[in-house]
Amino acid sequence: MNRLGIIGFGQMGSALGRGVHAQHPERPWGAFDKLQDNVSAVESLNGQRFSRLEELCEWAQILVLAVKPQDMAEVVQYLKPFAQNRLVISVAAGISLNRLKSWLGSNRVARWMPNLAASIGECLVGVAHPPELNAHDSEESLNLARTLGGALLVPEKLMSAVTGVSGSGLAFVLSFLNGMALGGVQQGMPYQQALALAMQTCIGAAKLIQTNKKHPEEMIAQVCSPAGTTIEGIRYLKNAGFEGTVMEAVIQASERASEFES
Repeated sequence: MNRLGIIGFGQMGSALGRGVHAQHPERPWGAFDKLQDNVSAVESLNGQRFSRLEELCEWAQILVLAVKPQDMAEVVQYLKPFAQNRLVISVAAGISLNRLKSWLGSNRVARWMPNLAASIGECLVGVAHPPELNAHDSEESLNLARTLGGALLVPEKLMSAVTGVSGSGLAFVLSFLNGMALGGVQQGMPYQQALALAMQTCIGAAKLIQTNKKHPEEMIAQVCSPAGTTIEGIRYLKNAGFEGTVMEAVIQASERASEFES
């Protein structure tokens, strides 16, 4: 299997390292981070720790750029001499495929948009490829993204929408969970008990849709009894503009992501 090099071993870089270790233990991989303390766990995951970025670039056949967007321009200067013979994958928000190709002088690039749930292998990663990317590189990119939970191939123009629904959306769901738990507290429950109920309710709701392959509205109808408790709560949410507010949060996050595109 192609040797994988991870540049930057923060949340996303380390999530990928753990995913590769768990799902593809036979794949050789290594990592570099300018903060050497960040890569202290690499060897415990059967990875190779590199102290110099140039050495990692020479060794690896696939490179994942898991660095902050503001550090990208500097890092790619080290990659450019190797880019023609490497697939380079970026997880940096706002860095377009065209900019990556321009910086690297290569068309062998890909973009990912994961979220924090990648750290536990529960992220559906948004993936964008340039039209000219060869089939082998495309499959390599998708297979690696799947180590974080799953891969969703989308046109690059939809990457800002992926950010709104998934990248930022994770925080929206966490906010909803907190609100559910606080509602339980107001009704007399300890917070941790209410949070446990809210979390399992969200997990159960998602799995119901995955299992039954039904539209959420169909599942809502099954839960709502005539003149019952649930329809009363749904009525309140509808009157408060709940769905419209959530839609607007996704739109605002997506549009903000579009502003960063370059």
